[in-house]
Amino acid sequence: MHSIPYGAYLTLFALLFVHLNSNQIAHVNAVEVINNNFISRTSNSSPLIRRKAVNGHRGNDCPESKPWPCRTPNICLSFALICDGEPDCPDEYDEDQEMCTAKLRPAEEHLQGFINKYRKWLIPDILGEGKPEELATKLVESKTIVDYAKAAHLSKEQIRRLVDLLMGVKSGKQIMLHMMGMPLGAWSELYVLFYRIYLSGFLNNVEQLQTDSDEQEAQHQNNYWTKRNFNVYRDFRHMYGPYQRPMYY
Repeated sequence: MHSIPYGAYLTLFALLFVHLNSNQIAHVNAVEVINNNFISRTSNSSPLIRRKAVNGHRGNDCPESKPWPCRTPNICLSFALICDGEPDCPDEYDEDQEMCTAKLRPAEEHLQGFINKYRKWLIPDILGEGKPEELATKLVESKTIVDYAKAAHLSKEQIRRLVDLLMGVKSGKQIMLHMMGMPLGAWSELYVLFYRIYLSGFLNNVEQLQTDSDEQEAQHQNNYWTKRNFNVYRDFRHMYGPYQRPMYY
């Protein structure tokens, strides 16, 4: 018999849960159940955490009960102590920001598979330019949308679409997302993956994007008028000469 992929179990469970609780419109509860019963079991050992454990100075020679090596020799930790808010390694390596952000996000390989599956919809209009694996890594490791926008070089319009997508996921507005071009059949997986991104605080400083945009617009206008005044002065000198003044009547 062929084994059923883990992602398929997630999708089937989400659909069954929402169907059985449709009268309550319990989309948030569905995600909480999925997180508690499926995703949370592996969240303490996300791919990035495992990579950092393997890439540590001591390799992977720690005991199975404490498989995560600090960069300081002879100190090993259990995954439960990684990103728990209290530094346990002497150099606080176990509280690395990118790693701790990734711990709150969906598994990178699941996100990569989703982006690749719906790349015509997501790339470049929503997630920006790049390969699915590159964008998945940025989504997992960027603490906020401001960090992701800088890492993926998003335009103002791309940022707006990404915010709209996340807000649509948060509120469960499938119709709005279909109007944005979401393909049929994408909702369940999109919801499980991107609602987890939203819950991790990805939009916490979204207002900073507007502030940055306003500052850029003000700078652009200032540059425009500076250049315009220079051009007027240049034309003035061309008409009257450098040492002549215009005659007013």
